[in-house]
This record gives sequence, C-alpha cells and structure tokens, in this order.
Amino acid sequence: MSVRADHHVALRVSDLERATRFYEEALDGRLVAAPIVRDGPYIEEVFGPGAVVKVCHVALDANALELWQFLAPVVPIPPQDQSAVGIMHFAVTVDDVPEALARGEAAGGR
Repeated sequence: MSVRADHHVALRVSDLERATRFYEEALDGRLVAAPIVRDGPYIEEVFGPGAVVKVCHVALDANALELWQFLAPVVPIPPQDQSAVGIMHFAVTVDDVPEALARGEAAGGR
C-alpha cells in the first residue's frame, strides 16, 4: 500500500471569511468548495452533541487547506505553547520567500 499525507491540512479558524481571504491574498489560494454550514447526526458524531460548523476548501498549487469554523459550541481558540500542542505548524513551498512574507504580512499575518 502506498500512503501519502499530502491531500489537505484541516485548520480550525475563528472567522472563516477572514481566513479564506488571507489564504487567497497571501498564497494565491483558490476557493474550490464554498463555505457551507454543516450540522446533524454525522457532525455531532464527529464533534459532539449540538456541534454546528462552517467549512470550506482553499486550493493551493498542490493540495488544499480545509478551514473549519465552529458555530456551536463557540470556544475561543487560545494562544498555544508550541512545545505543548500536537500540530506545531504546516509548511508551504514558495518561489520567493521575502515576497511571500511581505504578502502574508500585507494580508494580516504575523
């Protein structure tokens, strides 16, 4: 069996529209699955009773970002200690690092 972990990265965000706009502006992402609100038995089975989410997909040149905003329950995303979290970061390949940094900062990144 051949297995590759390169299809998409799922990220929890606090504002789906703002996050989508950031990845479009900073990394030339393309919205390929428009935001949709999901709830019901499957979502509750995965995320717990009463869960309601909004999700979309932003494609990059290779692979995609799956952005998730939890509408219920609303739990703020706390600052994270890099040494204590399960996923510390994800990496992308760009042609020009200084340009990519400038675009990320112009789009609101730090």
